[in-house]
Amino acid sequence: MTNEGTHEAKPIFELEVLTPVTFAMIQNQHDEYMLIGKPTTVQQTLVNDRNVVLDERGESLSSWQTSPTEIDGTNTVIGGTIGTDGTGVVPSSYGTGPAWHGPALVKEIPVIQDFEVEMRCRVELDRSSDTFRIETYLFDEGLNVIGKLAIVDNTINISQIAAEGRYGDFRGINEGYAISSRNYLKRGQHFHGVLRLTRRGNNFEFYVARLATGTVIPKHYDVLRVSYTDTSQTLTGKLKYVQVHFGKFGSSTSATVPRINQLKVTELVQTTEDQTPYIAYPGDMITFDHKDEKMLLNGESVMRLKDFGARFFELQKGPNEFVVHPSDAFNVTMKFRETFK
Repeated sequence: MTNEGTHEAKPIFELEVLTPVTFAMIQNQHDEYMLIGKPTTVQQTLVNDRNVVLDERGESLSSWQTSPTEIDGTNTVIGGTIGTDGTGVVPSSYGTGPAWHGPALVKEIPVIQDFEVEMRCRVELDRSSDTFRIETYLFDEGLNVIGKLAIVDNTINISQIAAEGRYGDFRGINEGYAISSRNYLKRGQHFHGVLRLTRRGNNFEFYVARLATGTVIPKHYDVLRVSYTDTSQTLTGKLKYVQVHFGKFGSSTSATVPRINQLKVTELVQTTEDQTPYIAYPGDMITFDHKDEKMLLNGESVMRLKDFGARFFELQKGPNEFVVHPSDAFNVTMKFRETFK
């Protein structure tokens, strides 16, 4: 690649993953490099430590059931129906009720111990009187609540959206909430984002971020990550049921098409010291942004995977040479703006 500018430039590399990889590396002719993940040694074996057990985008709702259901709040009325508009899971109707009311569906999945549950959702609030909630509940084999992910607007005089991430059953306002309106509240009429709950052993991690629109791979921003350790180990039951719920409050106006674009449940498989797990799979996009000094996987920061000796380097004046590893694992594109003195 030739830089025709009269000054160094800052490149952005995009690596479309073609085959599962444990690392991704770009190196220039000056032995400067950027690397995430870990190459394997001859003594190590490659392992897939992520097993997707549910990937719902609205195409297989016929396999979900209407019971059992358990929704927060004793006055909640379950009614209405859930369907799809071709882009995700949406409420077709809400039923009626004096307080929170709306439809719910439950899906039984293969029983798993360690897991990651991710909900991608969006909503539009056209009126300040709109209310809504989009919720995903997680149950163990005994139908005990492991946790919940949600976004909600429970006001009728302003448009605001709060994210919620809770461990355990509902015990009262702000009880057991790692994420709530106390630390994640956004004023405005639009929300497009992702919520995630990861559990390994008795360690929970809650994650929420908004997704930038207008790009093929939306970048994450307004990110919040909160950890919780279940020292009593009362929430370590195996995950068996996943429930989705859409709601509105009383006679308030309805939000415009609250939607779950994707609900994915992944089993996390434990690895041993002689195993190296994959960090990316076909269809994923890795971005090395040397301009803003960011490393992204599908729009989400993965700076934690950065190799100790890796650094953000510049595109030199004139000809530049690059080597990509693993070879034949990526389709690579590079963007840069020529600079002049």
